[in-house]
Amino acid sequence: MDAWRRASLVRDYLAAMDAHIADISDEEEKASATEWFNWCRQRQKVLDPLHGPIRFPDDPEPTDEALRPFLPEWMRRRW
Repeated sequence: MDAWRRASLVRDYLAAMDAHIADISDEEEKASATEWFNWCRQRQKVLDPLHGPIRFPDDPEPTDEALRPFLPEWMRRRW
């Protein structure tokens, strides 16, 4: 969910950036802003987990450290 929220923030930023770029009259500045916009749009696709397959996450490795939060308090103290 954190990745989706981050991607949503970038999506909102892109919408505002696109509106701002439309108002730029200087061609060089507009070209530079458009290049940045296109890079951000590609990055947003990488950040958004909904742009890939939706599936259960892989099971984590059952290491001692990964299991520790799920153990009773008396067992956690022994490690």
